[in-house]
Amino acid sequence: MQCKRLSILTTAVVFAPFLPLPAAANNVVTNPSTSPQCMANTANFNPTLPSSINLPPGFTASVFASGLNMPTGIAFLGNSSSFQVFVLESGHGLPSVCNDETLWPGGEFDINNPFTPDILVFNQNGTKIRGPLGKPTSSGGGF
Repeated sequence: MQCKRLSILTTAVVFAPFLPLPAAANNVVTNPSTSPQCMANTANFNPTLPSSINLPPGFTASVFASGLNMPTGIAFLGNSSSFQVFVLESGHGLPSVCNDETLWPGGEFDINNPFTPDILVFNQNGTKIRGPLGKPTSSGGGF
């Protein structure tokens, strides 16, 4: 049983960075920035798992949760039959004018700012149950 839990944890940690962003039907995601120069900022992606993932015999890969914004960390709470998954989203990838958290209309500390870090909580089925948690605040009470 211990080995099975370890393999599930290892698989989840390895694939967390590859969880896709929300997709339109044509596999194009647009930047949420309202800045005129960023409105046309899009990314094409294929939300299926790449065929180049090599796994040992007995292991499988699947998407646990989607619609995440640059997930960079993962933690688990509970046991193998009932657990929660805490996912840290960085808020943005490489620095650019099109993902600058200070330019969001509500400001850097707006709870809806997609370019600031947060934590989302999922149940064992990959359904979001809480979050965002821990958004940055002007008083420093967040991250």
